[in-house]
Amino acid sequence: DKAEQELKSAIEAADKDGAERQAAETKVAESKAAVEAAEKTLAAAAGDEEKQAAQAELDKSKQALTAAENELKPKAEAAQKSENQRNEKQQTRDAAVRSVETSEQALADARQDIERLTPLLTAAQEAFKVAEGVANEQTAAASGYKAVAIGAAASPSGQQFATVAADGTVSVWRSETGQPVEQFSLDGQLVSPCRMVDFLTDELLQLVGTDGRITRVNLNRQWQLVRTIGAPDDTSTLQDRVTALAFSPDSAILAVGGGQPSRSGELDLYRVADGTLIREIEDSHSDTIFGVAFSPDGKLLASCGADRFMKVFDVASGAHVRTFEGHTHHVLSVAWRADGRVLATASADKGVKLWNLSDGSQLRTIQGFGKEVTSLQFSGATDVFYAACGDQNVYRCDVGGNRKSIGRGNDFLYVVAVDQLGRSIVFGGHDSILRTVDPEGKQLVELAPTKP
Repeated sequence: DKAEQELKSAIEAADKDGAERQAAETKVAESKAAVEAAEKTLAAAAGDEEKQAAQAELDKSKQALTAAENELKPKAEAAQKSENQRNEKQQTRDAAVRSVETSEQALADARQDIERLTPLLTAAQEAFKVAEGVANEQTAAASGYKAVAIGAAASPSGQQFATVAADGTVSVWRSETGQPVEQFSLDGQLVSPCRMVDFLTDELLQLVGTDGRITRVNLNRQWQLVRTIGAPDDTSTLQDRVTALAFSPDSAILAVGGGQPSRSGELDLYRVADGTLIREIEDSHSDTIFGVAFSPDGKLLASCGADRFMKVFDVASGAHVRTFEGHTHHVLSVAWRADGRVLATASADKGVKLWNLSDGSQLRTIQGFGKEVTSLQFSGATDVFYAACGDQNVYRCDVGGNRKSIGRGNDFLYVVAVDQLGRSIVFGGHDSILRTVDPEGKQLVELAPTKP
């Protein structure tokens, strides 16, 4: 309401000053016409007396013109100032409207999350009833388990079940023998004190902490190579080095970015299930691609590269949707806001730019970084994002243009990531150390390479 009222007042003032400027401009034009007429009369005068009268009229007309021009100058300046103020108030009002729209979208997303998690709670409660019976049957075998169980869940195959103790610990047991398989301690390294547990698969356990955080734990933490795409001596699959990767939100598609430096960019989409090429997006970039990111709904793919462009493509068809131009050096990273309406790009020109997807307009440029901005990621369904920079700092930024350093490494930083709840930010760089901080910059964990 305040922005609307200020805009209304600015429009009224601009209209008033504009009308006064127009009246002054009309007076100047009339005075110029009078001067021209007087000059013609003087030129046509025959006798001395007639020439004197014409000269007097000309002098009078010139004085009137000078007075009109002097009157016009302050009115023109006032009108321009009012016009600038009106434009400023219009921008403020538009920003307020966008902020309201963003807040409404965030509220809608939160409601969707509640709707999505409610069935999980119901399912976990039902699973507790089933698993409680299994646990009772194995009481003798599990006599060493002294804590009071407040929740339980059985795996889909029934071969394992998990229990939550009153102290917040989680234990996994074998159904046939009742013997413990694994227990998560309260050291804070794996999960906060737990309130509810459920199996997603036989190997994937989902925990809901007392702080509301949802954590997924893989009980079979053995990494295995599933497949390889391309080979060092195979240029038919991938032309050159791979410099960017991104999974679609449903993990069904892998986007691969790369290309030959100074010659062409390469942007391919692969099916994760079997590694087959779904689509090669032709003429995506004219130079190496450094960043790729799927939109939150998975329908669009953004890419950026050494050609200084950020582009958006339709995933289903590969069609080009829009090109975003404005950086003056390599574009190194791209990220989507959770509502899919705004994108952010990081560049070697020491700046971050924010873009409107719908019309391709540039919303804001954030400057002041000491070196190249190498990586960025939005924090959940908010306007906050984090940026890693070659000046050794990781910054908390927002779409309003604010920027604050919240962490620092010992060398050039290459990457930053944030968890879904925005509580932990991890970053790393040339010093080979991973650091985790909270949004206020408090260091949580530091992981350095193991010394030989």
